[in-house]
Amino acid sequence: MKVESKVSSIDNYTFSMAGEVTIPQAPPEFKSGFIGIIGRPNVGKSTLMNHLVGQKIAITSPVAQTTRNRLRGILTTEKAQLIFVDTPGIHKPHHQLGEVLVKNAKIAIESVDVVLFVVDGTVACAKR
Repeated sequence: MKVESKVSSIDNYTFSMAGEVTIPQAPPEFKSGFIGIIGRPNVGKSTLMNHLVGQKIAITSPVAQTTRNRLRGILTTEKAQLIFVDTPGIHKPHHQLGEVLVKNAKIAIESVDVVLFVVDGTVACAKR
């Protein structure tokens, strides 16, 4: 595939690049997908993502709502690539920041292939 592109900088200089671009092809059995890590605040979503990816990507803290934006951690194996999406905790917001965080988490639910719902196993289920 031949590609030609022009890039303009802030100073209005134009740079041109032309040449062959090779796009690597994955084997037919290779799989990939987005996994949204969803749950209430402080249930361990960021800790789980860090563990699954094998390195610290997300901040972990005992303080609720540490994750304010969706974060992505990528795990690549020989047969698959998993993109984990860490989200803010879903809760009943009491202020505008909380509303934005919950909205951000809900958007993530709609934009992933699989939802991984995380709960705190030490807390009893509430009756409603």
